[in-house]
Amino acid sequence: MRMQVGGMSVGVSASRSNGSAPSAPSAAPASSALTFSESDADFERALSSYDVPAVAEALRRYLAAETQASLSTGSAAKRQSAQLRSVFYERFNQLLDRVFGSDAVSKHKFGGWLDYSAGLGVTPAPGSAAAQAAKKRAEQRRERALAGVATDEDDVEEFLSSLTSNGRAVVKLLGGGVRAEDGSVFQFLFRAQHPVEFKLALDMLPEQSKMAIVSGRGASQLFTQLLHKPLAKQRLDLRSPELLVSITELYLFYFLRHPASSSHPSGSTASSSSTSTTPGALGSSSTASSTSTSLSAAAKTRQSSWRMFVKEGVAALTKGNPYNVLLLQYLRAFLLDSNRGVKSRFHAKLLKDSNLFLHILIEFWLRQNLIAFSDEPVGASTAAPGVIRPPPTGNMLVSPFASVYTSTSYMAPSDDLLSSLLLTIIHLLSDSFFPAPLADDSSNGSQGCAGGMVVGSGGVYLSRSITMMRPPLYAFFRLVFSRAPIGLSPTAFLAIVDVWLAYIRPWHCRSWIESKDPAGAAAASGNKAEQDPLPGYTSAWESYVLANYHFYTTLLGAFVERAKELDFSAGDERNLQIVDRVLSVYNSDLLALLRRASLHLEKTQPFAMPFSFSRSSNFTRTRSGSFGSSAKSKATAGDALTATQAHVLTFYCKSLGIECTPVPLHDSFHRDAERLFDKLWAAAVTSAAASSTTSVHSPADLYQNVSAVFRASSTKTVDKVSDQVQRMSRMLRRVFEISDAYVASTAHSRSSSAATGGGIESFAPSRDKNLPHLLTREGVFQLQHGMRLCSPDTAEYIGDPMLSPICSYEVVWLVRLSYRVSTWLNTRFGFVNPYHGKRLEDNLEVDPASPFVRFRFNFRFLASKVNLSYLAAFVLLLYVLYFW
Repeated sequence: MRMQVGGMSVGVSASRSNGSAPSAPSAAPASSALTFSESDADFERALSSYDVPAVAEALRRYLAAETQASLSTGSAAKRQSAQLRSVFYERFNQLLDRVFGSDAVSKHKFGGWLDYSAGLGVTPAPGSAAAQAAKKRAEQRRERALAGVATDEDDVEEFLSSLTSNGRAVVKLLGGGVRAEDGSVFQFLFRAQHPVEFKLALDMLPEQSKMAIVSGRGASQLFTQLLHKPLAKQRLDLRSPELLVSITELYLFYFLRHPASSSHPSGSTASSSSTSTTPGALGSSSTASSTSTSLSAAAKTRQSSWRMFVKEGVAALTKGNPYNVLLLQYLRAFLLDSNRGVKSRFHAKLLKDSNLFLHILIEFWLRQNLIAFSDEPVGASTAAPGVIRPPPTGNMLVSPFASVYTSTSYMAPSDDLLSSLLLTIIHLLSDSFFPAPLADDSSNGSQGCAGGMVVGSGGVYLSRSITMMRPPLYAFFRLVFSRAPIGLSPTAFLAIVDVWLAYIRPWHCRSWIESKDPAGAAAASGNKAEQDPLPGYTSAWESYVLANYHFYTTLLGAFVERAKELDFSAGDERNLQIVDRVLSVYNSDLLALLRRASLHLEKTQPFAMPFSFSRSSNFTRTRSGSFGSSAKSKATAGDALTATQAHVLTFYCKSLGIECTPVPLHDSFHRDAERLFDKLWAAAVTSAAASSTTSVHSPADLYQNVSAVFRASSTKTVDKVSDQVQRMSRMLRRVFEISDAYVASTAHSRSSSAATGGGIESFAPSRDKNLPHLLTREGVFQLQHGMRLCSPDTAEYIGDPMLSPICSYEVVWLVRLSYRVSTWLNTRFGFVNPYHGKRLEDNLEVDPASPFVRFRFNFRFLASKVNLSYLAAFVLLLYVLYFW
C-alpha cells in the first residue's frame, strides 16, 4: 500500500495487515490496492477499505512524516509541511466519519472502523513467546509499582491482548499517551497548534444542547465558556445552524459522541480476527453473510462481558472493546490523579483541555434528554405533544420527591454508553483524593460551622471532576431508573443499576481500576458467611456519603420502586442478585450515618415537606407524624451530626440543586419495601413448589441430592432461591426497618397458594405434626402477636361431610332429606360411620384423605341447585329421546 500526499510518499506492505489472523478470501486485484494520493477518489477508495491495520499504519506514517517535516529548519520542508497539513485538514472530516461510522459506507456495510474492530481477539497460548513477553512486562510493572517507581499510566498494553488485530491497529492510530511520540492522531492533534476551524452541524449535538443554542436561553457551560468564543460571534443560520470549532474540539466531539450516537449500533462488533477481507472480498455474498454472523455473535459476547466488572474490574470493561481502551487512555491523560504532578509540557497543555473533555462527555452522555423535575405527578406535569416547557430557574431547588420527566421523546442510553460511563466513574473514584478526611470540630453539635471552614465552600470533600459530574449524573439516574423497561427484558434496568452501584461503592473502585476482585481481601481475612463477603463502608468514607446523601437515599427509593416489577420466579438469578448486591451496600454503619443525616435535616427544617409528598405516585409514605416518628429513629444526644458533617451535608445537597429535605429510608419508602418483600416471598413459594414436583424427575437435582449425602461439610439446601430470599428479607427489614411482625400480605399469599396448589409454609403458624388441625403453643403465640397469617377465608370444615353447614346454592329441605336417606341406607347395609357427632374435638383424628375411610352412602350432592338442574336436563333429554 502506498500513500502519497503533497509530494511525500509513504509505503507499507499490505501483507502486514492481519498478523496471525486467518487468511482472507481471494485477494483483490492489484488495481484495487489501497492508496492515499492527492486524488479524492483514491483517498475515498482507501477509506472504504476494511483492511484496518494497513490503512491505519499508512495514516500513522503520514502523520509521522508531517511531524518530521514541521520540525525541519529548511523553507522547503516548511512549505511541504504546510501542504501536508492543508490536505489533512481537508480530509479530516472524512477520516472521522469513517472511523466512527458516520459515512455512507459504514452505514451500508459493517459500520465504522471502530465498531468493525471490536471483538475478542485470539488469546496467545500459555507457552508462546507472546504470552511470556506479556507476563514479563506485567511482572516488571508490578515490581516498579511495589518499589514506588512511577509507572506510565498511559500504558494500556495489558488490555490490548484481548483485542483483535484490527482493534489494536485502531488503538495505535487514535491513542497515544502523554509520554509516547508515535505519530498517532491524538499526538498530532494535541501537540501542535492548528490555525483552522471546522463547521460543526448542530444535528450532531444532543437535543438539549441544540435547542439551548438555537433559542439562546439556558446554554450549558460547554457552549458558553469552554469553546473560547461567545455564541454571539457564531454565525448561526437558523435554517442550517452550525458552530465553528477547533480541530481538537471537533475530534473530542466525534469521540465522545460515538457511544451515544444513533448511527452507532450498540454492541455491534466484528470478529475481525476470524474474518479478514479486502475491499473486493467484501463484495461476495458468502463473505458478507459470514461476517454479519460473526458480528452478531461478537455483539452478544461484548454486551455481557462488561458486566463481569464486579470480579474482573477494568479488564472486563475493556475486553474486546477498543473504544473503552482509548477512553481509559484519554481519561488518564486529561483527568489525572489529584496527587500526581505534570509530566511534561505536552501534559500541561493537555490539562488545559480537561474541562473541555469532561464537559463534552457530560453533554453527550448525560444530557441526551431534556430532563426536568416537577412537584406535580408525572401525568399532571407532562406537556402537550410538541410543546416544550421551559426548564425551572437554575437557582431554584427541587424536592428530592419531585417527579422526573423529559419534555422530548425519551432516548434510552445504549449498552456501550453505560459501559463507558461505568469506566469513567471507576477512574474518577479511584483517585487518591478519596476518601477525604473530615475536618476536626472544636466542639460537637449540629449547630454552627467549624472554625476553619468558610460557609458556602465545601468543595474540598469531592474532587473537581466528581463535583462537575454529580448534578447531571443524578438527573440521569433518576430519569433512567423511572424509564428503563423491565417487562420483556430487565437488561437495561440491571445495567443502569450496575453503574449506580459503582458510584455508591467508591471503596471498590481502586481494586477495579487494578483489575482485581474486591472480594479477594475479604477472603484473605476470613470473613464469616453471614457477614458481607465484600469490604464495605467504613467511617473513612463519611464525607463522601454525606456529600452524596441523595444518591444513597432517593435513588435507593427509586430502585426499590422499580424492583417490585422484576420477575423473581422466572429462573433468572440476575434479578435476585441485583437486589442482593444493592441491599448489601447498606451495612449497619452506613445506615446509622444516613439516619443521623436525616434527623439533622429534620431538626434544621422541620417543615420541609413538599406539597406533592403525599400525592406522588413515585414515592409513597404515610404522613402520620413527623419524619422521625419511628421508635427506632428518635433523636438522641449521640445521634447529632458534628458541625463539619452538617456543613458537608447541606452544602452538597444545595449544590446538587435539591432541597435540604430529609429522606429517611424507614419512612419514605416503607410501603415499596414491603411490596418488594411480598414479591420475593412469592418467588420463594413458587420455587419451592416447583422443586417439590421436579426434584425427583430432574437428573441435576437428583445428582445434587445424592451427592449432598457424601459431602459432610455441605450445609446448604438444594433450593438456593429460598436461602437468597431469606437473606434479602432480613436485609430489607434492617434497611427499611420493617417490623418483625410483618409478613407478606394475606391477599398475595392466597393468590400464590391458589397458583401453586399448596399453602405458604413460611407464613403458616406452627402446627402439631400428628394432628395438623391443631396449633402448637408456638403457633398460638405467633397468631396472637401477628407474626403469622390467619384469615377466615382459608378456614376449612372438619367433620362429617353430611353435616357440613348448608350453603346458599343448596335446597334446605333436600339437605335434610338426603341426610336421613343416607343414614338409613348406611345403617341398613352396616356401613360404619368414622365420625362421632358434630363436635370438632371428637373428629380431629379422622383424616378424610386416608385410605382407611370406608365407603358410605352420601346423597348430599343431590341437594345442590346446580346438580339438580343438570339432573333435570338429563332426565328431560332421555324422555325426549325415548318418546320421539
